[in-house]
Parts: sequence; structure tokens; C-alpha cells
Amino acid sequence: MFLPINDIWKKYAEALLGITHFMESGWTGGDRDTKTEAVQNRVRKIDYFGCFMRVTKSRCSEYIGIQGIVIRETKNTFMMICPNDKVKIIPKLHSEFSFVVGKVGFSVLGNHLHQRSAERAKHNFKKLSLWL
Repeated sequence: MFLPINDIWKKYAEALLGITHFMESGWTGGDRDTKTEAVQNRVRKIDYFGCFMRVTKSRCSEYIGIQGIVIRETKNTFMMICPNDKVKIIPKLHSEFSFVVGKVGFSVLGNHLHQRSAERAKHNFKKLSLWL
């Protein structure tokens, strides 16, 4: 039921992040590249509802490896529906989440997402240690 929402999210993320445009212009994702900083800021502001993501690190080992489509995002948590149709609630703090947009993989620290998506979208941020 949520797969069409994930397809819509993929199109939204590709358009918002502009990864295809950056890659065509020779962007490689280097640390000191200004385009990398632009992508990182956009990743920080994106709405994750519909994103298929995986928990890659967490303070609680039970969460590591959980993957699914985000069906709800709050200030402190992601609610995901997993491939086995179970709903899991994952805390953002002390967790790392990975997802793919186009052909580029991203890992984001949950501590950097510790706001509601609407609040993240309207603020400008200092340089973050997000990585590709």
C-alpha cells in the first residue's frame, strides 16, 4: 500500500536535491565541494514521509538493520512500515539512517533531524557533518 508513496517520494527527492544536475556538472561528492554543502543542506530540510530508509547505527542494537518506508515523522521519531508489514518506531537521537536517491546513497545522523520536518524546512543551518 505504501509503495506508490515511496515512488512519489523518490521523484520529490530527486527534484529537490537536484542530484542528476549536479552529477552531470561533474560533482563527485567531495568534502570541500560547495555543491556537496548545498546537497547536505537540502538533505537536512527534506521531508522523509515516504522515504525507504535503513537504520545503520543506533545506541540500541535492536534497531540496527531495521528498514522500511517512513509513514510518520515526529520531532523525536520515525515510524516505519517494514517489508513484513510490521510498524516500527525508531528514535532519531543516537541513530544513523541511510537511504538512496537516484544513484547516490546518503547517511544522516538522527541528531541532525531532531526537529519536525516543517521546522527544519524554514531554517538555515550552519555546516553540518552529513556525508555521502
